[in-house]
Amino acid sequence: MSVRTALTLFALPAVVAIATDLGSKAIVTSSLRECTAPPVRLCDHVTLLDPIGLLVTRNPDAALGVIPGSVATTVGLAVLILLLLAQVFAVRGSRVGMVGVSLEVGGFVANTIDRGLHGDVTDFIDLRAGHADKGLVLNLADLALAAGALLFLAAISRGVTNRPAQARRRTPIEAIA
Repeated sequence: MSVRTALTLFALPAVVAIATDLGSKAIVTSSLRECTAPPVRLCDHVTLLDPIGLLVTRNPDAALGVIPGSVATTVGLAVLILLLLAQVFAVRGSRVGMVGVSLEVGGFVANTIDRGLHGDVTDFIDLRAGHADKGLVLNLADLALAAGALLFLAAISRGVTNRPAQARRRTPIEAIA
């Protein structure tokens, strides 16, 4: 893989993830009021395709609300991002791996920018059933992080290295990897 291809595969998905996440947050927050407390049925909510909808919330925590947010968490995540960048070299023979790591970087950077601008992360993709007061609300950066992790794991699970491809017939998915 050429350096230009590697840079494109690494930069383009990250930039797209950052731009679409921050742009979508700007559009949604200008269209819907923030839901600050239950009951959710009293909040501005748009149903797209049940159970998926739009609902603006703020998340002061990290990792889909699982890890409490703090400076230590942000620094820890910054270290994680550096480790992910280092892992690019481990999967540099894999387009799927490069795109996966790039999406993880883009998702992390987008949520970090949002946290820096607002003190917390804007979530708006509502995956809760009905008007339940508890459930999963996330954003496009979270989806980029999840998709990137899956692609990265797929590349790693195939034992990707920098050695030339084996002389067997490859599947269409392997052909782009």
